[in-house]
Amino acid sequence: MTGSIQNPTQLSVQPQIPVNSTTLRANADMVHMDSDHRSAKIAHAFDWRACFSVWRKLWLYLAQSQQQMGVALITDNAIEQMKNNLDITDSDLQWALRRGSAEPLETIMNQTFLFGRAAGRCTAGRINYAVPAEFVTRNCHAMLVREALDIFIPRLPEVMNRLREFAVSNKSRRAVFHPCRQFTQISTFGRRAADWVLDLGRDLIVLEKIRDDILLCGTRGTKAEMTHLTRVLGGDVRSCEQLDITLCQYAGFKGCYDAEKISTERYERDLALAIGGALANLALGISRTLTEMAIFKTEQKYLGSTSTITDLICRTNNDALRIAADWTRWSSAGLAIGPVVLQKMFTDADTIIRRFESLIVEIDTSSIKPLVDEALPGIITRKITQRMVQAGRPRDLVIWYLSKFACQTLLEHDNIASPGAFFDMIRRTEYFKPVWWRIDYWSRSELDIRGCEKTVDEVCARGGSLDKLLEEYKASVEKVQSYKMPDEVKEELVESSSSGSDADDEDSFATTIRWTVQGEDAPATSDYQSDSGKTKS
Repeated sequence: MTGSIQNPTQLSVQPQIPVNSTTLRANADMVHMDSDHRSAKIAHAFDWRACFSVWRKLWLYLAQSQQQMGVALITDNAIEQMKNNLDITDSDLQWALRRGSAEPLETIMNQTFLFGRAAGRCTAGRINYAVPAEFVTRNCHAMLVREALDIFIPRLPEVMNRLREFAVSNKSRRAVFHPCRQFTQISTFGRRAADWVLDLGRDLIVLEKIRDDILLCGTRGTKAEMTHLTRVLGGDVRSCEQLDITLCQYAGFKGCYDAEKISTERYERDLALAIGGALANLALGISRTLTEMAIFKTEQKYLGSTSTITDLICRTNNDALRIAADWTRWSSAGLAIGPVVLQKMFTDADTIIRRFESLIVEIDTSSIKPLVDEALPGIITRKITQRMVQAGRPRDLVIWYLSKFACQTLLEHDNIASPGAFFDMIRRTEYFKPVWWRIDYWSRSELDIRGCEKTVDEVCARGGSLDKLLEEYKASVEKVQSYKMPDEVKEELVESSSSGSDADDEDSFATTIRWTVQGEDAPATSDYQSDSGKTKS
């Protein structure tokens, strides 16, 4: 972490189109380089080092806010020294960990001492000044969760870019797919990839919404503590409310929840449930995509290993289902969802994302058997059944006729399936007259993919609907990563100070969500439309 309080992850969301499969495979090394760096960060997003660094950030934001409110004790030199010592050193961390499981208040006092020793004498008495001792513990969780989301969220647009490149380069290559909750379809790799990327886009929007709606607890405390803070600020209760507004502006939050109506434990519990549910839903969405990919019949090896692409798809799918199953077990068992569980959810979800992205980069569609000819008779038979039912024929009787024709065909051809003879029997039967002329029409498999290329271009090509989503995301990332320093926002904060507490008029997001009681952490243990049409959002 740096003194400018910036998110280290930078993202470029401009797709390189057109591309081919050779280009995708050539980018494999770039995938692993950035993924390993980001995964190392997400793996330590909730450890003690991250926690203590967040405490120092909160003390810095508090000092900046108090200085803005006119507290003379907070000097520019003290704030500058705080900025330069936000990262906790290895020696300070080990000294703190050697203390063992100290009481929360003792831990806060130890960290106050270490921060003051690192920042120098000018910060003495200015750290956690005039606010409750539990100020950092009440606000720490929201900061940790937001920083974890800032690391994790940019992973999704990167995968979406890989998928859109894959879709554009394979928009005409036919194959048989089994979309979720639908019958077998003849489609193209590009058309299915367009649906997969839109599924990830919905998950991205949900995670962004959670991230943007996270609230701080603020500086609220007991009546005696608030009386002391009011005296220091030289005002009334409105000055304390304005301090919270200024604190949120420096920290980059939209506001504070009402700590008098909602307990910190309750808010933290509901925030954890919202994030865990979103990550579990993301894992389920990736599992649905991998289930479609699991029918790929390919002997292609993965990165020169003995495992095939198909083997890795199945293993990744099992891991994605395990993430969703673990979350269901934890949330339904009434266990407290704390940092240990969230850390595991983020780490596992990041692992699944990395594997999925690597699969998209590595897979070679030319090695996959289309299986169109094998699947076409079954698809035509299903269409015959649907059309006959629409014409008023009883479904049971239609199925009986089709079963009878299938058995007769097998007997006549020594138990060898003969689709041509099967459909000839249908053509000679008066009962199936409503579909006679349609059988030859349905036998032209190219008609099933006539709208696929157009849909891929509308969604994934440059200027398509996906560009708008990624542009909005790029703007939000820049907003998240550009924490303004006080000198740049001094006039803005002064103007907001004169407006009183009007900024709190909007309904708090905390009133619409729910969070959990502190306790031991749990043990670590889309609807699609036909491919010839447009995707439902």
